Amino acid sequence: MKPSLRTFTFAIWIASAALLAGCASSRVNVAVVSQTLQTYQVGRTTFWDFKRDAVLTLVVRTNPAVQHPPSYLTPTNTFTDILSPTPVKYYASPKGSPWKIYETQETRTSINGRSKHTWKFVVGDLNRPISILTFDSGGALTEISPVP
Repeated sequence: MKPSLRTFTFAIWIASAALLAGCASSRVNVAVVSQTLQTYQVGRTTFWDFKRDAVLTLVVRTNPAVQHPPSYLTPTNTFTDILSPTPVKYYASPKGSPWKIYETQETRTSINGRSKHTWKFVVGDLNRPISILTFDSGGALTEISPVP
């Protein structure tokens, strides 16, 4: 017995609906990023909290072409594309994550023989940068500010 055109059309319609439902359910919820950032508190939130929330991993690239787009942290930067002679290490969220690290900056200073180490992260969702997070060498959040 051959399937009718009606049965075939119905099967195609069901398969299309299932595919569309699967695509809709796999949409990334970017609101979780701003909601989580609103809970962060200076002196209470740590880098490890941030790392856990954004599922950050340390990525190492050897001899990459490093692109420096205009900066949120030092706005005078211009776009350059250079070949880095040393491995570049940076934190990134996994593919498919609603979190995005737009820029990082590591600063080391020495004042009166004491060294100070800070990390800044321009973080947001897939659509836009939201906040600049600053952490000290102990991993404590020392500043959170909106992206200008």
